[in-house]
Amino acid sequence: MTLLALSSLFFAETHEGFFSSSIAATHYLGVACMGVFGGAILQKFSIPSVGILGPFISGLIVFYLSSIERIAPTLGLSSIFIIFFLNGIDHPNNLRFFNEAVHEKFKLSFFSFTESLNAFFSILAPILAGLMIAHYGVRFCLYVDGVTYMISCIPWLAFLKHRDAQEKKKVDWLLGFKVMIENPAVRSLTFSRLLNNCAYASAVTLLPLVLARGASGDTQIFSFRQGFSNSLISLGFILSGIASTKYNKNVSFIKPLVLLASLSGFLSFLILYSGLMWINFIYVGAFLLGLGTYCFRISGMTLGQAYTPSTVLGPTIIAGDTIVRFFSFLISLCTLFTFEYLLDSNLPVFLAVMWGLLIPALALLAPYFSLNLAKEFVKRHSTS
Repeated sequence: MTLLALSSLFFAETHEGFFSSSIAATHYLGVACMGVFGGAILQKFSIPSVGILGPFISGLIVFYLSSIERIAPTLGLSSIFIIFFLNGIDHPNNLRFFNEAVHEKFKLSFFSFTESLNAFFSILAPILAGLMIAHYGVRFCLYVDGVTYMISCIPWLAFLKHRDAQEKKKVDWLLGFKVMIENPAVRSLTFSRLLNNCAYASAVTLLPLVLARGASGDTQIFSFRQGFSNSLISLGFILSGIASTKYNKNVSFIKPLVLLASLSGFLSFLILYSGLMWINFIYVGAFLLGLGTYCFRISGMTLGQAYTPSTVLGPTIIAGDTIVRFFSFLISLCTLFTFEYLLDSNLPVFLAVMWGLLIPALALLAPYFSLNLAKEFVKRHSTS
């Protein structure tokens, strides 16, 4: 909700998509910077402690933003950076909790269910945010989002007595990075993530730029289309989860997920790019982006946990996220400035299209690094 609210504010003030698209780049940078400290934090503090502190501080920041009359882009982007800096540890923290609680055999179906459930609420959030912004204003939307952050702390209170075995060990700040360097499987999965993010980071950054062009300065149209597009991304994710329900119990399903992740990421970018010619293409592209995100996330989570020693899972995820998110930040900046130039240049259409597609097309190389690991994963669990 906060992202949509600030994106609408930025567009209302500037009437262009540059600052709205900068939100994606800031998000990637915030998550990447957490990696410098995240591995040590996960080794030092218990799972519930980390689960409470991040959302609590994020909620305080959002409450502060809701109390300000005018939010300058610099303040808004700085706040987003801090929020995602804190949120950058939530994903690996949740994964190490589920890694302990869920049996290896059921992880593919479990992650499919939980990620689909999360995407369901992601459908509602942009719609509700758009309605709240239209009827009650941005400040009210921010206040409600602050409340949801506080509510998300509550479930962890039941686990406060939980203590990690790692808490008493000496903290190794570079532990996750050492695992990535020494473990060839983890290293290959990281290369695959980097290549896939050439398409996904580009697509997420491109969307507000295309929407801004199509809105012609109308804030309501921009906010509606952005909220609807975000909902379609989540809908694509959910429907992918539902469609794959009967296949998730079969470990061999991981192989098509790896292939679809790369193909869907590139095609979604291509279709979003086509929205410059006909704006309604963005809805098709957004839906396909959600489908691809499901394949990308579920295959990555399943293979990542399968090939990473459970005792160093949290720090390794943090290290991977640091590298991948910082890389995505650079890709996002390239997309942002490239398309700002392309949209205002006199380049021939063919050259502009080819230039714009060059980086996202690298995602098609990702299965080269991860497909063999998926096959080995299937072989290992088929014989067990």
